[in-house]
Amino acid sequence: MSSNAVEKENINIIFPQADDLNKIYDLLISIEIRPMLYRDVSENIESLVSERQWDYYANALYFLELAEKWKYNKNNMIFLSNLGQKILDLKNKQEFYKIVKEKLISLNLFTLDDLILEKNIKKYNIRSNNTIKRRIQTIKAWIKTINENLGEE
Repeated sequence: MSSNAVEKENINIIFPQADDLNKIYDLLISIEIRPMLYRDVSENIESLVSERQWDYYANALYFLELAEKWKYNKNNMIFLSNLGQKILDLKNKQEFYKIVKEKLISLNLFTLDDLILEKNIKKYNIRSNNTIKRRIQTIKAWIKTINENLGEE
């Protein structure tokens, strides 16, 4: 393979710590405009000011299977997945919320019950109580946003 070959990165899925679903959607739109090198993202998305914060939101996209990480010429790039492209083709943010909800349901994470969330988060090899609490906060923030935007309780 040449040094300029594009290769799909084999990444371990990291449980997200990115509380704002709307930033996730904004990142999805930015990637649709053009696939990005990791180092370019913070320049293109004002709300993701630090590399660490950008990484949290990129991991959320991977977790939700909306984007994929690829290597090109030894640089990490982020591309839309087929599901991410499908969401943007629908041009309806409500569909984004519905698809995220379906994903959380499929992972037994669409609940506000801390014990159920903790049990399911531990499947991702997260052991620290503080980290588990932050991940629970993320899921609860997503559920709140989904419910507010889909008119559900």
